[in-house]
Amino acid sequence: MADQMTPVTPETPTPADLTSFASLLGAAVAEGIAKTQPPKKVTMGEYTRRQNAGRPKLRRETFHNGYELHEHNLTVKELTLLNLIDRSGRYVDRKVEVIVREEGLNEVVELRNRGDRDGRADLALSTRSFEDLLQQVVDAQAIERKDAEELNERKEARKNR
Repeated sequence: MADQMTPVTPETPTPADLTSFASLLGAAVAEGIAKTQPPKKVTMGEYTRRQNAGRPKLRRETFHNGYELHEHNLTVKELTLLNLIDRSGRYVDRKVEVIVREEGLNEVVELRNRGDRDGRADLALSTRSFEDLLQQVVDAQAIERKDAEELNERKEARKNR
Protein backbone atom coordinates (compact mmCIF):
# COMPACT_ATOMS: atom_id res chain seq x y z
CA MET A 1 0.00 0.00 0.00
CA ALA A 2 2.93 2.21 0.06
CA ASP A 3 2.32 2.66 -3.60
CA GLN A 4 -0.94 4.37 -2.88
CA MET A 5 -0.76 8.11 -3.39
CA THR A 6 -1.94 10.46 -0.79
CA PRO A 7 -4.39 13.05 -2.09
CA VAL A 8 -2.96 16.54 -2.46
CA THR A 9 -5.16 19.23 -1.01
CA PRO A 10 -4.66 22.79 -2.19
CA GLU A 11 -3.60 25.29 0.37
CA THR A 12 -6.35 27.49 1.61
CA PRO A 13 -5.72 31.09 0.51
CA THR A 14 -5.02 33.64 3.15
CA PRO A 15 -7.33 36.63 3.58
CA ALA A 16 -4.62 38.99 2.21
CA ASP A 17 -4.50 37.02 -1.06
CA LEU A 18 -8.29 37.16 -1.37
CA THR A 19 -8.33 40.92 -0.77
CA SER A 20 -5.70 41.63 -3.41
CA PHE A 21 -7.44 39.28 -5.87
CA ALA A 22 -10.79 40.97 -5.23
CA SER A 23 -9.35 44.46 -5.77
CA LEU A 24 -7.56 43.30 -8.95
CA LEU A 25 -10.75 41.70 -10.26
CA GLY A 26 -12.80 44.80 -9.38
CA ALA A 27 -10.35 47.10 -11.18
CA ALA A 28 -10.39 44.89 -14.28
CA VAL A 29 -14.21 44.81 -14.36
CA ALA A 30 -14.42 48.61 -13.90
CA GLU A 31 -11.90 49.16 -16.70
CA GLY A 32 -13.84 46.85 -19.01
CA ILE A 33 -17.11 48.64 -18.30
CA ALA A 34 -15.48 52.04 -18.87
CA LYS A 35 -14.12 50.94 -22.26
CA THR A 36 -17.53 49.85 -23.49
CA GLN A 37 -19.36 53.04 -22.46
CA PRO A 38 -20.23 55.58 -25.16
CA PRO A 39 -18.57 59.02 -24.92
CA LYS A 40 -20.01 61.32 -22.26
CA LYS A 41 -22.66 63.61 -23.67
CA VAL A 42 -22.10 67.32 -23.19
CA THR A 43 -25.04 69.37 -22.04
CA MET A 44 -25.94 72.58 -23.83
CA GLY A 45 -24.81 74.64 -20.83
CA GLU A 46 -21.39 72.95 -20.77
CA TYR A 47 -21.06 73.41 -24.55
CA THR A 48 -21.94 77.12 -24.35
CA ARG A 49 -19.49 77.73 -21.49
CA ARG A 50 -16.70 76.01 -23.43
CA GLN A 51 -17.54 77.88 -26.62
CA ASN A 52 -17.52 81.28 -24.87
CA ALA A 53 -14.39 80.69 -22.79
CA GLY A 54 -11.80 83.32 -23.68
CA ARG A 55 -14.07 84.97 -26.25
CA PRO A 56 -14.18 88.76 -26.23
CA LYS A 57 -17.54 90.48 -25.82
CA LEU A 58 -18.89 93.39 -27.83
CA ARG A 59 -18.41 96.57 -25.82
CA ARG A 60 -21.39 98.30 -27.43
CA GLU A 61 -24.37 97.73 -29.65
CA THR A 62 -23.27 97.25 -33.24
CA PHE A 63 -25.33 97.32 -36.42
CA HIS A 64 -24.47 96.46 -40.01
CA ASN A 65 -26.88 97.89 -42.58
CA GLY A 66 -29.58 98.18 -39.93
CA TYR A 67 -29.23 94.64 -38.55
CA GLU A 68 -27.87 94.16 -35.05
CA LEU A 69 -24.73 92.03 -34.86
CA HIS A 70 -24.78 89.36 -32.14
CA GLU A 71 -21.66 87.96 -30.48
CA HIS A 72 -22.55 84.33 -31.11
CA ASN A 73 -22.64 84.95 -34.89
CA LEU A 74 -19.21 86.61 -35.05
CA THR A 75 -15.71 85.18 -35.00
CA VAL A 76 -13.19 86.15 -32.32
CA LYS A 77 -11.26 88.26 -34.84
CA GLU A 78 -14.43 90.11 -35.91
CA LEU A 79 -15.33 90.80 -32.27
CA THR A 80 -11.86 92.16 -31.59
CA LEU A 81 -11.94 94.39 -34.67
CA LEU A 82 -15.43 95.71 -33.89
CA ASN A 83 -14.24 96.67 -30.41
CA LEU A 84 -11.32 98.63 -31.92
CA ILE A 85 -13.55 100.91 -34.03
CA ASP A 86 -13.62 104.27 -32.26
CA ARG A 87 -14.52 107.02 -34.72
CA SER A 88 -16.98 107.90 -37.43
CA GLY A 89 -15.99 108.30 -41.06
CA ARG A 90 -16.05 106.84 -44.55
CA TYR A 91 -13.66 104.02 -45.33
CA VAL A 92 -12.77 101.46 -48.02
CA ASP A 93 -12.74 104.04 -50.85
CA ARG A 94 -15.80 105.75 -49.30
CA LYS A 95 -17.88 102.59 -49.80
CA VAL A 96 -18.41 101.98 -46.07
CA GLU A 97 -19.73 104.56 -43.64
CA VAL A 98 -19.01 104.11 -39.94
CA ILE A 99 -21.10 106.03 -37.43
CA VAL A 100 -20.12 106.00 -33.76
CA ARG A 101 -22.77 107.77 -31.69
CA GLU A 102 -23.99 108.10 -28.13
CA GLU A 103 -27.47 106.78 -27.46
CA GLY A 104 -28.31 107.64 -23.88
CA LEU A 105 -25.57 106.12 -21.75
CA ASN A 106 -24.58 103.62 -24.43
CA GLU A 107 -22.35 103.97 -27.44
CA VAL A 108 -23.63 102.54 -30.71
CA VAL A 109 -21.62 101.66 -33.83
CA GLU A 110 -23.30 101.51 -37.22
CA LEU A 111 -21.62 100.18 -40.34
CA ARG A 112 -23.38 101.08 -43.58
CA ASN A 113 -22.71 100.38 -47.19
CA ARG A 114 -24.91 100.62 -50.26
CA GLY A 115 -27.35 97.73 -50.10
CA ASP A 116 -28.29 97.58 -53.76
CA ARG A 117 -26.72 95.11 -56.15
CA ASP A 118 -24.17 97.58 -57.53
CA GLY A 119 -23.10 98.68 -54.05
CA ARG A 120 -22.56 95.09 -52.91
CA ALA A 121 -20.63 94.30 -56.09
CA ASP A 122 -18.38 97.35 -55.61
CA LEU A 123 -17.71 96.38 -52.01
CA ALA A 124 -17.00 92.77 -53.01
CA LEU A 125 -14.24 94.02 -55.31
CA SER A 126 -12.59 95.84 -52.39
CA THR A 127 -13.04 93.29 -49.58
CA ARG A 128 -12.97 89.51 -49.36
CA SER A 129 -15.08 89.11 -46.23
CA PHE A 130 -16.68 90.98 -43.34
CA GLU A 131 -13.48 90.41 -41.36
CA ASP A 132 -11.42 91.96 -44.16
CA LEU A 133 -13.79 94.95 -44.29
CA LEU A 134 -13.38 95.48 -40.53
CA GLN A 135 -9.59 95.12 -40.79
CA GLN A 136 -9.47 97.81 -43.48
CA VAL A 137 -11.61 100.14 -41.36
CA VAL A 138 -9.44 99.61 -38.26
CA ASP A 139 -6.22 100.10 -40.25
CA ALA A 140 -7.56 103.35 -41.76
CA GLN A 141 -8.58 104.58 -38.30
CA ALA A 142 -5.10 103.80 -36.96
CA ILE A 143 -3.59 105.93 -39.74
CA GLU A 144 -6.07 108.73 -38.95
CA ARG A 145 -5.13 108.57 -35.25
CA LYS A 146 -1.43 108.74 -36.09
CA ASP A 147 -1.97 111.71 -38.42
CA ALA A 148 -4.04 113.51 -35.77
CA GLU A 149 -1.29 112.96 -33.16
CA GLU A 150 1.37 114.33 -35.53
CA LEU A 151 -0.81 117.36 -36.26
CA ASN A 152 -1.28 118.00 -32.53
CA GLU A 153 2.47 117.70 -31.95
CA ARG A 154 3.15 120.26 -34.70
CA LYS A 155 0.57 122.64 -33.22
CA GLU A 156 2.15 122.27 -29.76
CA ALA A 157 5.60 122.88 -31.24
CA ARG A 158 4.36 126.10 -32.90
CA LYS A 159 2.79 127.28 -29.64
CA ASN A 160 6.00 126.68 -27.69
CA ARG A 161 8.25 128.63 -30.07
